[in-house]
Amino acid sequence: MDVLKTQEGLAALSRIAAGFSEVGAGLDDLVGIASRSLRAEEKPDERAGVDQEREVRLLWGRIGPDNKRFLYDIAREFRPGDVFTLEEVADQLGISKGSARARMMNLGRTVKALAGDAPVLWDVQWDSEDGENSYEWDFDTHRAILKVVEG
Repeated sequence: MDVLKTQEGLAALSRIAAGFSEVGAGLDDLVGIASRSLRAEEKPDERAGVDQEREVRLLWGRIGPDNKRFLYDIAREFRPGDVFTLEEVADQLGISKGSARARMMNLGRTVKALAGDAPVLWDVQWDSEDGENSYEWDFDTHRAILKVVEG
């Protein structure tokens, strides 16, 4: 392909690549819109019969006091419907973003170990623009955490 050996050919190839990048970003946007739309259409009884308090108590039995406090503090600072990031968690709780990330990872490992008995803590969305996750509480689990801690 001799055209690639010219400046014009390379410039054209660069424009094509930029176009694909724009298409990719547009597809990411569409996936986000579809995901939000599906979440909005989900029925509140999708997990009907699941005892979130039981699941939260099982989680509570496997995490230490600092992670319990961390999770409870997030529940107090962010309500269902609030979308939040690790940076916002760190700011609200007065800890470093690295510490917030480490605690989230610890919680994730524990939830994974509990498998089907684990509570669904939140919906997680990847923001390709900001390059980080955002979180939104599961309504019933949020309520269960507050009830387990506050009685």
